[in-house]
Amino acid sequence: MYTKVKGFLNQTHEYHFLNSLHPFAEFLETLKNRKDSNYYFFNIGEFENQLLDYKEDLLDSIQPFMNSEQKNIYDDIKSVIQGNKANLTFVEGDEFKTLEALMDSETPYRGNQIRDAKSAKDQLTNKILQAIDDEKAKFAKVYESVIDAIQSRADFDKLTELQQAEVLQPFNAIKRQVEDRSYRYIAVIRSDIQYIENQLYEKQLNLMSKLLTPKTKPTSTSSTATNVGAKAGSDSQTRFTVEEPQPKRYIMNNHIHVSYQKNDLTSESDVDEYIQALRDAYLKKIKDNHIITLKKSH
Repeated sequence: MYTKVKGFLNQTHEYHFLNSLHPFAEFLETLKNRKDSNYYFFNIGEFENQLLDYKEDLLDSIQPFMNSEQKNIYDDIKSVIQGNKANLTFVEGDEFKTLEALMDSETPYRGNQIRDAKSAKDQLTNKILQAIDDEKAKFAKVYESVIDAIQSRADFDKLTELQQAEVLQPFNAIKRQVEDRSYRYIAVIRSDIQYIENQLYEKQLNLMSKLLTPKTKPTSTSSTATNVGAKAGSDSQTRFTVEEPQPKRYIMNNHIHVSYQKNDLTSESDVDEYIQALRDAYLKKIKDNHIITLKKSH
């Protein structure tokens, strides 16, 4: 019995409720270390009731639990909690509280705690899986919208196939990642959605503009100098200068800062002032060689 109890105590790092066996282990160790074996026969009344109480109240409940399917269910519930904490804020319901109550329980092997927690775990798992699928569906919709917005541009058709693949490659890499079955964190998928439509879209449009901009534009100028003893124009030479044409820069309209002090629009004059501020900000970007891309709703 002492060996069994000590074996369970070696698992307290995984099953905190087994700590309740410590007093029992100390009691058994005291009995085990008795040097006079006659003590067990002639003094049984001194320890019999306490020994039976410990055995019936603890060991007879814990041992069957640790050797049964209930322990496997307990382990599964613990795994669900540890693997889905990041997703719990995106689902509604009290199922997680039921699972936490089981994990906090000092006696999970008693009553209907395991049965109730398993039911809650199944419901919570279904909710989380559905929430993940919903978020991946949102990603797919945004992905298709962004890809269509790029491919429908006239400039995209001017690119070589290799250049087109270069523009689309980062989107496709993220898409493959999100579609992976092991990719299960809702917050990360939402972050991917925000990234491809607010940052990567603008970045790849600018790459497209850069790819279509000629690398150099040579110009030539001639000069003639007359030196003593030389024929006029004999040192005439042509000098070449290289001008780097500036590609058009794309910018999302929601990335443009509009200088407007008020927090609210409450009158027609407020609207006029804001529209003027918006117009000034947009025109400044256009004069600075920008193309303003309007953020679409999906």
